[in-house]
Amino acid sequence: MAAIEAIKTTRLESWVSSITLSSIPSSYEHLELRVSAAGNRASYASDIAYLRFNSSTTSYTDQAMLGSAPNSEICFAQSSRSRMDLYRLGTIGVGKRIPYGALIIQIRDYANTSKNTTVVAFGGTSAVDNTSNDRQVSVCGGAWHQTTAISSIEFGDVNGTYLMTGSVVSLYGIRSS
Repeated sequence: MAAIEAIKTTRLESWVSSITLSSIPSSYEHLELRVSAAGNRASYASDIAYLRFNSSTTSYTDQAMLGSAPNSEICFAQSSRSRMDLYRLGTIGVGKRIPYGALIIQIRDYANTSKNTTVVAFGGTSAVDNTSNDRQVSVCGGAWHQTTAISSIEFGDVNGTYLMTGSVVSLYGIRSS
């Protein structure tokens, strides 16, 4: 049975461009981020989140995303990226309330220097005006093709300028028993 331990939580009291979780101990087998966040992109009801490891802007590849809304599906892959994109954040773009998106992000074998790091994320958001088709549930996967142990994680909004007040990012460590 796996043991899950809380490492740190950041709750935004003001708008910031990104959240960086640093000094991550290497004593766990895997990491998990649990996120409730919204960005300030004004033209859409949802947006894309991103991850960067150890401030690296290279070697993020093999991303595959799948999302659905009532009348559309999204499926694509990307390679040679400067970050890992993950779906979905809520935004201030539609409605009177901010629809915070939820993400659960698993970062596998983050401290193993013999293999690349893989990421699986599950997420979604729903527009608050009930007329938009921007209600999405997504499954994302990606890889960071470096064997460096991860000691810091940056989380941010791809198209908006800031993450909104009230956004929360919690980091957990997972140990095998």
